[in-house]
Amino acid sequence: MITNCIQMLVQDLEVACEPALQAMTKISWLHFDTVGDQSSYVTQIIMHLKNTVPHLRDNLSSSRKYFTQFCIRFANSFIPKFIQNIYKCKPISTVGSEQLLLDTHMLKTALLELPSIGN
Repeated sequence: MITNCIQMLVQDLEVACEPALQAMTKISWLHFDTVGDQSSYVTQIIMHLKNTVPHLRDNLSSSRKYFTQFCIRFANSFIPKFIQNIYKCKPISTVGSEQLLLDTHMLKTALLELPSIGN
């Protein structure tokens, strides 16, 4: 029962992040000429994490193991979807791949900080 509830929370956050992942595939990675700050799709994903995860952490504060389980399951589910969307971004220029590398690093940092994000 609890496992199903945690999975539903994971799926809800995934659905919230899906439009940003779709936006990532629509970027013209071939025509990037400079590497800048993180892309807008990364900002959208991080905003969803910052808006959702603190509420879950507060509501699951009496049982830290369930919140930890949520964080692990979300990361384990989100990362393959993100990688799958990277493959949809072809063709990619060298500068586009550098931007994608920066974006990937920012998402990695956000996922590593997931347990304390929004504090």
